Amino acid sequence: IKHKVEGHSARITCFRIAPSGDWFVSGSLDNSLIVWDYRKEEIKKKHHLKGHSHWIRHSYISPSGNWILSGAKDNTLIIWDSKTGEKKHQLKGHSHWINCCWIAPSEDWLISGSYDGKLFWWDAITGIQLFKR
Repeated sequence: IKHKVEGHSARITCFRIAPSGDWFVSGSLDNSLIVWDYRKEEIKKKHHLKGHSHWIRHSYISPSGNWILSGAKDNTLIIWDSKTGEKKHQLKGHSHWINCCWIAPSEDWLISGSYDGKLFWWDAITGIQLFKR
């Protein structure tokens, strides 16, 4: 084992590596995400993101690495600023757990999928739901 990092108080449910390769995010049953900085063979905790009321099911990092998208068992998504750790928007509309989420290459819209059987399209800038199918 080259590195072992600790920070979550419960099991890890997801992780994503940033396009730059020098940081990553992990999500957990403790309802939080942690942004980890990975440089020069060292891993350090950068931000501890708290905002969901139930465990994290999915995460995604935007192509530029500027945004983190998380989906949880609380039926919501949160768009986070990866540099500051601040919550940009909390997206509500699904009636069941979030299973998956994705940010478009243009980073101005995103899609979420849920156990409710619906896909939602969102405006990533305003946080407004565009439509659902």
